Amino acid sequence: MNSIICPKCGKELNDYEVKSLWCTKCNSKFKSEEELYNNNPSLKEKKELQQNFLVTTGNQFEGYTINKYFKLLNSEVVMGTGILSEFNAKISDFFGETSYKFEPKLQEAKKLALQKIIDSAIELGSNAVIGFRYDIFSFFDNIISISAYATAIHVNKTQC
Repeated sequence: MNSIICPKCGKELNDYEVKSLWCTKCNSKFKSEEELYNNNPSLKEKKELQQNFLVTTGNQFEGYTINKYFKLLNSEVVMGTGILSEFNAKISDFFGETSYKFEPKLQEAKKLALQKIIDSAIELGSNAVIGFRYDIFSFFDNIISISAYATAIHVNKTQC
């Protein structure tokens, strides 16, 4: 997997540093993620691939021909929901209402699981995945797990 390198000192940035736009080694601040991608050409290309990547829960894409199957991919995301989210959910459950505190956590975890699938597929030379699915588990009170899986493929647009 390609990493994001600090353009000032050359340190490989971790997820926290990329998200906070800050290199902990040289204390450099960055204006945007785009600035980091522009200084890492291979990642800029990867971001473009991600933006054009095709995902479906089905087994094919209309208007495309599958010309290569790679392999089954999977990703897992384990995330704490926080004690306040859990408390809010218990109150909502008691009154039979919808708990909106868990929804952003689930959406974030699902987005990250999908991104991991896409990143793995791109590393294989894939430009699409089929059969995409999520499974959601709860380990205990405020720990959730999202497991995602799909088959990496390469497709070409069908000529008319």
